[in-house]
Amino acid sequence: MLIQLWNGEIIGASITTDHAASSHGQPVLVLEDGSALGPGDAEGLGIIEATLEELRDLAAGGYSLQGDEG
Repeated sequence: MLIQLWNGEIIGASITTDHAASSHGQPVLVLEDGSALGPGDAEGLGIIEATLEELRDLAAGGYSLQGDEG
């Protein structure tokens, strides 16, 4: 997926449970630099491009990103 950071930069990201920051099967949003964000950390980010599956995973993980879903 593509997300827009707070500074306007657009980068790649993924939602996964396969990361050290994931706890008890809860998904985390992993940015292309490898850093992970929890739902509270990701507030204010925008979705530029995401699949339906990614959007479902974000919602299931408690993320509420804004933007151009689809």
